Amino acid sequence: MLSRGRTSAAVSITRHFEVFSKVKGGQWYRVVVDLDEVCAGKHTTDDGLVIAPEAEMANLPAWILKTVGKRSLDQGTVVLLLAPDRLTTGFRKPKGFHNSMMEHLGLIYRGMLNRCALFLNEQRVEPVDPLFLDPNARFYDVGNDVSAQGREPLQFAMRNARTGGEGMVRLRFSYMPPEFQRNKDGSENKERLGVMKDNNAYLIVTRAGRQIDLVMRSHYPKDDLNKKNLNIFDRNWAVELDFDPELDEEFGITVNKQQVNPQVEVETPDEIKRRIRAGHLLERDAQLPEASVAKFIKGMEQRRLGPSGWVCVYSLMRDGRELAAKLRTAAKARLDDERGELLRAIISPYLQVVETDAMCPVTGLKLTDIWRYFRHTWVSTYKSLPGRSMMVLVR
Repeated sequence: MLSRGRTSAAVSITRHFEVFSKVKGGQWYRVVVDLDEVCAGKHTTDDGLVIAPEAEMANLPAWILKTVGKRSLDQGTVVLLLAPDRLTTGFRKPKGFHNSMMEHLGLIYRGMLNRCALFLNEQRVEPVDPLFLDPNARFYDVGNDVSAQGREPLQFAMRNARTGGEGMVRLRFSYMPPEFQRNKDGSENKERLGVMKDNNAYLIVTRAGRQIDLVMRSHYPKDDLNKKNLNIFDRNWAVELDFDPELDEEFGITVNKQQVNPQVEVETPDEIKRRIRAGHLLERDAQLPEASVAKFIKGMEQRRLGPSGWVCVYSLMRDGRELAAKLRTAAKARLDDERGELLRAIISPYLQVVETDAMCPVTGLKLTDIWRYFRHTWVSTYKSLPGRSMMVLVR
């Protein structure tokens, strides 16, 4: 079974990947995932479910065994990414990829590297501490005689309101004096400055030592106290919050373990949902008046001459009153078969995969623009994400 995190990471940078896995004392098995085959419906059942391809017994490619060298692979998993096409700047060339990954892995897994070894191209990954308090971490000392100053850390126990289990919460604080991100000659120290920029947040959140999120917004009761962005001078302090997995629910951790939504007080599940929804709506409504967003929405709603006459994005929306009247009529049908026939005549949805340059045959609008327009109607704020994502329209 493929984990959510592993498949999401692979899909974000390639259309084809293979997963080799082996239990101790067993044989290697391989699963091949091809997005083009998924889009073509090759792995879709008659019920419309997309299922994972069958695993097959297979040996590891010779070049992987050569790369592993003397290290034994009695068990484990190997993910092979073929022809990645979504690598960002700094990861496209071998040398840049190696340097960027060494820093990225050292940052994300910094709290775990003292318990296990992680290697990249035979080189052991060293921790990168965004608070610059770990003397064993990279960039702790860059020769400018300026070091980060730690403040008294905090640690306390916290109870999971649902399970009754208890976990620990740990807080670290760091202050970085003036000239901290400069070399001895006064020039910028790119390594320190880069780490500080990438982790500029109110809270740097880790879970059992693995960094999972950056809390970028404050949530004070008065809106005028909530800054939208941190100022550049705020980068000279940092706070790290680490919690045990037992407290996942209390910190509102997402299914893929990549984001948190800390809870202020114990609430019922319905109260949590309402509060989270209200917070998302506030952020979404604050985004809509932004100049670029407002211009995009206005352009989509402006009438133009399309393939079927004068159209706009409204041409894709059904009259809600007409739909409601037909649904009420169908609900009055006494027989299930009769009701089913009426519903099929009223609603006949189909899925349309959004390709980059594809156009809507009704309006002539780009499918990507249509998807983005309706994405702005969701509860949560629209954000463009790095890497690949599969967009689908239900029409």
